[in-house]
Amino acid sequence: MRTLIRGVRLFNGTSTLPDVDVLIVDDLIAQPDGRPADVEIDGTGKTLLPGLIDAHTHVSDGMLAQALTFGVTTELDMFCMPGNLARQRALAAERDDVADLRSAGVLATVPNGHPSQIMAAGAEVLASLGDAIGPFDTIAEAGQAKAFVEARLSEGADYLKIVIDDGCTAGLNLPVMEPEVVAALVEAGHAAGLKSIAHVATAHDTLVALEAGIDGLAHVFHHSEPGDPSVADLAARIAAHGAFVITTLTYIEKIAQDPAGAELVRDERIAARLSDRYKAVIDRDHSAA
Repeated sequence: MRTLIRGVRLFNGTSTLPDVDVLIVDDLIAQPDGRPADVEIDGTGKTLLPGLIDAHTHVSDGMLAQALTFGVTTELDMFCMPGNLARQRALAAERDDVADLRSAGVLATVPNGHPSQIMAAGAEVLASLGDAIGPFDTIAEAGQAKAFVEARLSEGADYLKIVIDDGCTAGLNLPVMEPEVVAALVEAGHAAGLKSIAHVATAHDTLVALEAGIDGLAHVFHHSEPGDPSVADLAARIAAHGAFVITTLTYIEKIAQDPAGAELVRDERIAARLSDRYKAVIDRDHSAA
């Protein structure tokens, strides 16, 4: 199949070209060669750009299709149960009208650690989105790291997510992973070819993650205590370490009860593309906040 998009404004990731022809042969972009196309699309007045990547999601039924309505062609899932992951992977592999998927599968947390309290409190909401809730693997000691990583590999995980969060920013006092366990997980993940991503909430959590050799942060930290490094100093440490940061700023605004946290989903350009089911979940979530 040869598809030719004519006269489109093209953003290629680094620069913008105002008026170009783009040829797609089967599933590859090719150089226009003057041969006739099976399908021609007039791109006048339109913009073509690479698919977007949503770097922090928790995938559930319908979300991979929903993602495409926003131009998102790849979802990076940060925690879902094995049965749900297998179902979503099969969907992504079999259909071209849903986003692609990469996933951490079951995240690494200590027994009764974050996000156990969220899953217990939000079981009804999560179930309504198609994610069956039940017991999941946890890790308590450094000696369990290799087995934990092997279990994630058997589920098809693409990377490892590690939770370092005692819930203090939400007024909770949860069990939290010890630094030596974090380091053991990062080491075991790297040995298995998996990058490690840390869920952090505080400056202290961030330091623990960096000292363990983490590859990236699943949230930017949003809390510090006296004696912690300044924001500028910690940002410099993150940069020097070479870690990437998935900021999730809208999420942080929400949990900090900043009214700006609701602005994104109230924006008609966003709301118009949401299904009634997701609107209901968002409305319920904000009503309870």
